[in-house]
Amino acid sequence: MTEEPVPEDIRVFILAHIGSVTQLEALLLLRQHADATWNVSDVAQRLYVDEAVAAEVLTQLCGNGLLACQDENYRYRPATPALQQMVDRLADASAVVHEAIEAG
Repeated sequence: MTEEPVPEDIRVFILAHIGSVTQLEALLLLRQHADATWNVSDVAQRLYVDEAVAAEVLTQLCGNGLLACQDENYRYRPATPALQQMVDRLADASAVVHEAIEAG
């Protein structure tokens, strides 16, 4: 029996807190640069999406307690330690999936 690359509790977290691949990419980007403050334009450029899409994604992540938002500036700052732990685990799972894809 092979181990699932994404544990069940992470799948549940994704279904509850992440509404799109773009949201996942934005969350992981801001987590990777947790000391940085981002604006909509910066995120849009990094994710290759329109600013309207980036603004919606960031607003949703803020609403889900995954980012801190103030005056159209965004930072990775989950509202609770439990959310932070789940995002850390999600990032680890994402890395495993990417490695598996690259390995072919």
